[in-house]
Order: sequence, then C-alpha cells, then structure tokens
Amino acid sequence: MAEPEALNPTQQENLDLLRPPAEERPSYRSTLKIELRHQLERELVTIMDRYVASTSGKTLFVGKRQLGAVHGCQGRHLAESAERFKWTAPMARGSITHKAIELSLHLKGHRDPAELIDEAFARIIDRETTLGDFLATCTESTMAELRSETSALTSGFLDTFPPMKRGWRPATEVPKRVELCSNNLTLAGRFDLTLGVPFDTTAGRVIIDIKTGGASADHRQDLRFYALIETLVTGVPPLAVATHYVETGRLDREQVTEDMLAATLRRTVDGVTTLAELAIGEAEPILRAGPPCRWCPVSDSCSEGRRWIEDDEAW
Repeated sequence: MAEPEALNPTQQENLDLLRPPAEERPSYRSTLKIELRHQLERELVTIMDRYVASTSGKTLFVGKRQLGAVHGCQGRHLAESAERFKWTAPMARGSITHKAIELSLHLKGHRDPAELIDEAFARIIDRETTLGDFLATCTESTMAELRSETSALTSGFLDTFPPMKRGWRPATEVPKRVELCSNNLTLAGRFDLTLGVPFDTTAGRVIIDIKTGGASADHRQDLRFYALIETLVTGVPPLAVATHYVETGRLDREQVTEDMLAATLRRTVDGVTTLAELAIGEAEPILRAGPPCRWCPVSDSCSEGRRWIEDDEAW
C-alpha cells in the first residue's frame, strides 16, 4: 500500500479547514431551494417587469462582478459597462495561473510549475480566445515576465494547498446559473474550484476562489453569492466557502449558514433592483469615492474621484 503523501504545516492547516468531521456537516430541509427562489422572484418581479418592458425583453445578467460593482461606485460601474473589455498583463497573469492550477489537478503524472505554465500558455493560445489574442500582441519581455510571475504563483499554490485526491471530487471552472422571473433574470457564477458533494440534504461541497492578489472584503461577498447560487441549483447549501490567497498561502474559510444565505439574498435583491433601475434610467448613479478611483475610466472628469485621489496623495 502506498504511503500517504506527507503534508507541510500550511498544507495540513488548510486541509483541516477544508475537511471538517462528518458530524459537523449540517443538514437542511428539502424545501429551502424553493423558499429562496420564491422569495427572490416575489421581491424582484415588479422591477423586472419594468426592465423587460423598457428593454424589449432583454435578459438581465448578474454575476459577482456586476453585483459587487453596483454596491460600490455606481458611476464607475456605468462607465466600465460602456467600455469594451480590454486585457491587461495583471489580468492575464491571474487567468494564466488559474489555467495552470486547473491543469495541475487533471493532468496525469507530476508536472513542475514551469511545465504547467507552458501548457497553460499553449492551450490558451490554441483556443483562439481573446486572452490568446492579447498574448499574441505582447512583447517578448512582457511574455517573459508573465511566465516568471505565473510560474512563481503556481508554485506557491502547490506549496500551500493540500494535494487533492480523486475521492474529493475536485472540479475546476464550474459554471452554474439560475434563471428567474420567466427567464428574464440570470444569476450566474463560475467557481474556481469545488471539493466534495452533498449527500441527500447534508452539506458536503466546499467552493473555493483562488486569488493571485491581495485580500479584499469583497471576496467574502462574492463567495456568499456563489453559495446562494449553489443552493438554488442543487437544493443544498455548500458546507463552506473559502478564498485561497496564493501569495500568502492563507485560506480564508467561512461556514455557510441559513442566516448568511438570507443576508446574501437581501444584498442580491438590492443589487439586482439597482442594476435594473440604472439600466432603464429610473435611478441616478451614486458615487462612492475610494481606492478604485485610481483605475476608474472617468476619474479625470469625476470631481469626487479627483478629490479623493488628491487627498490621498497629499496624505
């Protein structure tokens, strides 16, 4: 019999957070999914009727990015929504690292980080995605920097995340969506990584976001939204949600509860309502100045944003 793989202290700590004893896994009533869905539709039906009438039946798509944006500076949300998406090297770095991590879970045999990065680059470019098009325009020095940075990040993940076993049912880039209000509203998410599965009405799945940058309070909100989507799709809430910060090796885990789902539903209703009202001109955007002003496409013409940046630089 093969010896169990030895874990370093950080890997063991993260494994303990991800895999609690079976007796600590809660069970839920089988009607929870229906109750949450009915509450969402009951509270959103009026605004969605107005949205559909004003947009000639257009579907409102809401993911974690849209929900987070509208709960932040709504002026920035509208400005970015009007702009065509453009890849940047920092965004590419995160996506390439995610692809390498995905390959590390599914390719047979041991692969070192550099090999995984080479394979990730090759697959992204071969699939002729917009990211592949961006990489094709990068200079040799930018590509070298991206390879170096993504290799280091992939190595950091492998050094701090516990090696995954097939019995944990690991899955990567898991898309899930919920269609509400006569299919006029779509709530959607793509989970970086999931481990485990529910058993009957007992929670067993953990949803994990993998971050190559620093921590943010928004990350927990994003995962709570994922927990709501998971519940609406499978009928069983996830056991927990967690963010793995690759650079620090830290795993920020949060237990999922019905109170969390109720608060997330309330935040989702508020966000969807505001998104719809802004889209059809029923609301004026609320401006909220802060660090994101530095990257806002309209910061030069936004007095509140300029004032925040100037005050911050003066400090």
